[in-house]
Amino acid sequence: MVSLFLGNYFKNTRMKRILFSMLFGVVASAMTMISHAETVWNNVVTGYVNTSNLAITKVTLYGDRAELGVRINYRAGNWIRIAADSYLLANGRKYAVKDATVIKLGEKFDMVADTMDFALTFEPLPMEVTSFEFVEPHGWNVINIRNAESVPEGIVDTYWRNVATGDWYIGFAEKHVVFDCRVWDVARRLDKKDGSCEVTLADGRVIKVGKLKKGQRTIAIEGKKSVVCRPFLTKALPDYPFKDERKGFVDNGYRVGDTVTVTGWLKDMPQREWRKNRYFEVSADAIFTGKFGTTFFAQIDSLGRFEVKVPLVNSTQFFFDWRRTHLSTILEPGNSYFLLFDFKTGQKIWMGSDVRLQNEMAAHSHSWDSAPLKRNTKGFDPKVYWRQADSVRNAQMAGLQQLVEKCPTISQRYVDYVTGFYRYIQGERMMQARFEADNRSLPADYMDFVTRNFLRDAARPYTLYRDFYQFMTDYLDQLSKGRPFEAKPALLDSVGCEQTLRDITLCREFCRVIDNTRLPLSESMLALAESEIKLPAALAVVKEMHEKYLTLQQQYDISGSQCLKSADAFAGMINGGDILRKMIEPYKGKFVLLDVWGTWCGPCKRALATSREEFEALKDFDIVYLYLANRSGDGAWKNVIKEYNVLGDNVVHYNLPENQQMAVEQFLDVKSWPSYRLYDRDGNLVDAIADPRNVDQLKRLLQKLQAQ
Repeated sequence: MVSLFLGNYFKNTRMKRILFSMLFGVVASAMTMISHAETVWNNVVTGYVNTSNLAITKVTLYGDRAELGVRINYRAGNWIRIAADSYLLANGRKYAVKDATVIKLGEKFDMVADTMDFALTFEPLPMEVTSFEFVEPHGWNVINIRNAESVPEGIVDTYWRNVATGDWYIGFAEKHVVFDCRVWDVARRLDKKDGSCEVTLADGRVIKVGKLKKGQRTIAIEGKKSVVCRPFLTKALPDYPFKDERKGFVDNGYRVGDTVTVTGWLKDMPQREWRKNRYFEVSADAIFTGKFGTTFFAQIDSLGRFEVKVPLVNSTQFFFDWRRTHLSTILEPGNSYFLLFDFKTGQKIWMGSDVRLQNEMAAHSHSWDSAPLKRNTKGFDPKVYWRQADSVRNAQMAGLQQLVEKCPTISQRYVDYVTGFYRYIQGERMMQARFEADNRSLPADYMDFVTRNFLRDAARPYTLYRDFYQFMTDYLDQLSKGRPFEAKPALLDSVGCEQTLRDITLCREFCRVIDNTRLPLSESMLALAESEIKLPAALAVVKEMHEKYLTLQQQYDISGSQCLKSADAFAGMINGGDILRKMIEPYKGKFVLLDVWGTWCGPCKRALATSREEFEALKDFDIVYLYLANRSGDGAWKNVIKEYNVLGDNVVHYNLPENQQMAVEQFLDVKSWPSYRLYDRDGNLVDAIADPRNVDQLKRLLQKLQAQ
């Protein structure tokens, strides 16, 4: 019946024309769509981006336009704007932006979530383009946007991995080659017609690079066996070709004196990044002293190369030039490491005899999230927070399992390390929650859970996770609340703390006492340390710190120094404003920089440690430095001043009685320490930020006031 209907239908010539016209239109439309969607880059990589808030997620090249998928990571409540004169730059030509989804070009857009995806449409790029740049004038800039799945034709600015092992083997730049953890100068490069080439190094050695076959080249460095290599354009080294089932990390027993060497190259670093710092920074927290952010520096040469020797007591979590690289990984005793950060290609790669874990951590960044804590929250319920912390960790572990399924060759050490990271970031947050709880006390079952899950069977060595250090400090503070210091060893024993962890934790506690007071230990406290701490390296740290402040105390007496002023002049005064006015009266005609600090305050002491540099930077101004100590004992106060040499003809120190100090701080509305205030030459309080930790900004403020 259907066939009869169609047969009669097609007898009508006019209807045939209409039907075929409709069919042709559909086919033509489909062909047009296919022809216009010529190329899609789903695996986009970029070079230097001048902001951490923007990422290019996808590129689609049509015949009549180019589209960029864009992701913005910016806290909700902030706003963004894409300028209407933004453009793409390819082969020296500009391609203007035409439209955008979600946002309106040139107008502010309020972020309603921390992450937002949208698309930008531009004039069509040439179909053969292999890379281009996104430019928002006076704003965001992304260089060298390209497809990670493409195969480079030449060797300049390319990196090659050993096909058999998966390790990064060699990298080529215009005038340099990277291999064997070194940057070598190139004397000559000879490119051949078949695509192969020969590179002659400055030392005379020749590197023969075979022609590209099926995406691979054979590379022979003179004096070494030839290696089959494959290029990679991804941000980090791709997954290794085989599973590594090794477990554990190097444990040297916390031997003081070990170092590792990190060499590297910040290649093609933009001037903006050069201006940030001419030194490469490697930092970690010190497990024995509890000192945060212990940093080691290496000068960067004009090419961007550096070498830094880093002391470590065991396998340790380090942070590498964080403002530029955003890299954190583990360094293990006995190893040497080479780090390449190529700003042009955006690649971060490790080279060395055993750097698989480091490359996997660069390739697969793990979550740093934790259940949020809001300070001074009313009605805070620790058990509700406990459930929230569990939920966050469960989600993180589910994400890790998905990664293992997606990347089946990921090493066991990576899985173990990230598992431990999620464990201790939860433990640290759960102990920080005590600051929100009523009376800063946590329930017994809460603490029992923490003990079982984060203290017992802790990952070794204990230097692997920075968050574990803070966890142990907060944990012992909670256990010992209301008890004397001498009770801490027995409390650690009562919860089953393993001996080495017990020694390290007690070492940190004794060092905290010395650091807070800036005084040597009493005879009884020193005897307690010697009887309780069995780990030689830990006890040596306590004794060294004790001797430092004992020597400082005995070295010389500054009690008679003109810098230390008596509070007698303010006897009977209770009004903070009156005290301040009388205090600065003798310095009319000069600038007065007021520093409210305390010997117990870590940030205050870190700032005082750079006071000599501050004095030198501001030496052209007629300025008096006025220091007011908060809740600081006389001995500790003088020791800190001596330790950092905060003395001089234009330096004044007061250690007021507590009621007067509080009155001054209330008048100045001091809410944090250190706090800084600037008085002009007429004795008026300046309504501007005057923080000497940003000495350039302070210098500009003083220049402006001086010109008035």
